[in-house]
Amino acid sequence: MDLVPYRLEFKPGWDTHFKDFDRVVQQRIMKKFEQMKQPLQAYGLHASRYRV
Repeated sequence: MDLVPYRLEFKPGWDTHFKDFDRVVQQRIMKKFEQMKQPLQAYGLHASRYRV
C-alpha cells in the first residue's frame, strides 16, 4: 500500500479570520495544515480484513 500525501485546497476568502490572529497562532495553524498533508500510516488488525 503506497502512502499518498493529502492535498489541501482552500476556498477563496478562507483567510478572512486567519489574518486577525497574531503571528504565533498563524504559525501554529500553518503547522497543523502541514501535518494534515502528511499521509497516515494504516495498520491492519489481527482478526480483521480492514485497515485502520
